[in-house]
Amino acid sequence: GQPNTTRVPAEEYFQGLFFNVEPYVYDASYTKLRELRVGFDVPADWAQRFRVSGLSVALTGRNLYTWTDVPNIDPAFTYSSGNFQGMEYAIPGNTRSFGINLRITP
Repeated sequence: GQPNTTRVPAEEYFQGLFFNVEPYVYDASYTKLRELRVGFDVPADWAQRFRVSGLSVALTGRNLYTWTDVPNIDPAFTYSSGNFQGMEYAIPGNTRSFGINLRITP
C-alpha cells in the first residue's frame, strides 16, 4: 500500500478517542448528601410492653442528592485509577438506597 502522509494534529486525534476537549471539560465541584439517619429511641415503659429493655427505630438513606453544575455525571466517580483519572465514561454512579434499622436490647 501507499504510506499515510495525512497530518493529524494531536488535539484532533485525541478528541476522536476520548473527547478530551473544552466542550466536555467541567468544573467537578460538588456537594453531596451521602447519608441521612433519623432515629427514635422508644421510651423504656413502651419497650417493656414488648418484653425488651431497649428499642430503637431509625430510617436511613444513602446517596440522596448531589448539588453540582455537571450534567448527568456523578463527580465522585472516575473511569479508572490508572491514566484516566478524572475521566467519565458510561459510569452509573452511586446507588441511592433507603433502609430501616431496628435495634432491640433484650
